[in-house]
Amino acid sequence: MTHFQLPTLLLISDHAPIRFWIKKQLDNQCFIIVAQKKEKALGIAIHTLLDLVILDSDLEEPLELCKQIRKTNPTLPIFLITGRLKKSYREAAIEAGVTDFLSEQLNVEELQMKINTAFKSAEVRKKIEQLSLKGENIDISSTQKKYTPQNESENLWQRAKKKQTELAIFDLGHMPIFNQLQIEEALLRSSNLNACLINRGSPPAIVMGISGKAEELLDLEKVKRDKIPIIRRFSGGGTVIVDENTLFFTFIFSKNDVLHIHAFPEPILRWSGALYADSFQIPNFHLVENDYAIGKKKCGGNAQYIKKDRWLHHTSFLWDYRDENMDYLLMPAKRPKYRENRPHADFLCRMKDYAPSKESLIQKLKIELQKHFTLIDRRVSDLSLPEHRQSVTWING
Repeated sequence: MTHFQLPTLLLISDHAPIRFWIKKQLDNQCFIIVAQKKEKALGIAIHTLLDLVILDSDLEEPLELCKQIRKTNPTLPIFLITGRLKKSYREAAIEAGVTDFLSEQLNVEELQMKINTAFKSAEVRKKIEQLSLKGENIDISSTQKKYTPQNESENLWQRAKKKQTELAIFDLGHMPIFNQLQIEEALLRSSNLNACLINRGSPPAIVMGISGKAEELLDLEKVKRDKIPIIRRFSGGGTVIVDENTLFFTFIFSKNDVLHIHAFPEPILRWSGALYADSFQIPNFHLVENDYAIGKKKCGGNAQYIKKDRWLHHTSFLWDYRDENMDYLLMPAKRPKYRENRPHADFLCRMKDYAPSKESLIQKLKIELQKHFTLIDRRVSDLSLPEHRQSVTWING
């Protein structure tokens, strides 16, 4: 099963040992979203495409929460962790929408058997969607009998007939990063367009996250001496020096158009890491904490912005870099564990050592995207966007 096909589990419990044990048993089999309070759990259930819910009966009013979740998805499997054996309680739980029970003793074999059955339904659904998107005929009768209840078949069939999401491709050439960030903010705030922005490099600039402090992150004397512009982006993210050797990819989506990509920082990051790994096919390319790395060396970073109905994921890859440019950056107080206090020279790598050209990486990414989206080439000059809040600014103008 690939990264794109992993089922998603919502685990609802305010009991730390239960959360730890279940995550330990299932972490490699699915995406696990944890909620400790019923309000958060309900919000996730409403806005996220889930494959299974595990609900702890020790939570306040668990059956009422189950009823509310059931209203959002009439076919979603919901397992209740409980030690209560009375027939009346279990009948009430089933009436509320519980589909199965897990013992409070948390037996490994019981857990694996039951979640495997639940996840098979999700796996079949995704296979049906893939066949449909390829235009092949689909016979769901056998899978319906084997994996899914009768009342879920219509839901699966409707999913299978859905068209691929359109993704607008904006090739920005070698656009200054300030202008790219302005376009990103405009598309995020005032458009419903799903977009991928590709930029092959920018004039030299330093880009900081919205809360970054220049005096703590930069050698300001060197920055001033060399007249390097500093830009504050509208999103979070670290501080980075970019130039003509930086390769940028940005994805902007409406949440409802990509329900399989869960609109939380970690799932989006995992999705992007899987996408790039499947696209580039570079040995040992992987996601490490919040970075992209080849082996133990960082080759790219990201910034995200998630709002009510849309999200953005911005990536800057180090195709190449000048060693002297790294002198503008101070060692940040908050840094990833895998860095191990290494200086930039020992922490970073160049993607040009692993691929023939920037263009090859771009084309490979497009080929991979075509498997999941309908790509449409667009030009920035064609955009007509309404007024919106503009937060991208120059710090040292």
